[in-house]
Amino acid sequence: MSRSKIADIVSAIGDTLQMRKQYLTVVESCTGGTICAAVTAVAGSSQWFAGGWVAYSNQLKHQQLQVPRYIMQQYGAVSEETVIALATNACRLADAHWSIATSGIAGPDGGSTECPVGTVWLAWAHAHGKPHAEKKHFTGNRAVICAAATRYALSSLLQRLM
Repeated sequence: MSRSKIADIVSAIGDTLQMRKQYLTVVESCTGGTICAAVTAVAGSSQWFAGGWVAYSNQLKHQQLQVPRYIMQQYGAVSEETVIALATNACRLADAHWSIATSGIAGPDGGSTECPVGTVWLAWAHAHGKPHAEKKHFTGNRAVICAAATRYALSSLLQRLM
């Protein structure tokens, strides 16, 4: 998917959120800020984008995003439970209506048999609804995995908004 296609998705998200007077926030681990970069590359995003976090360490996930330590200890940072907590807490902390959270293994190292390189958990939350999480496996190098996760996160949010 080209940069212009991502910009089209982000513009559609922005138009919808602005029309509804709603805000988006993002928490990124494995995507390292690529979702925020895609959002802020679209002019006018300050009208509907509250901001976000790049939270790599479990310490930051706990301190800034209030993910209970036991969740990361019991399930791991790359888990459904962790991304749901990240997405849910981000909505509340940023006073936003929608959030996206990502956590995964972009590689080239760090994978395991249970959680190989390319594994990404994504979550979408609405301030007044039940969060949804999905586990995806993307292939390619680190940049390709991050780009694929970014595209998937944004296109899935757009589907949820429609």
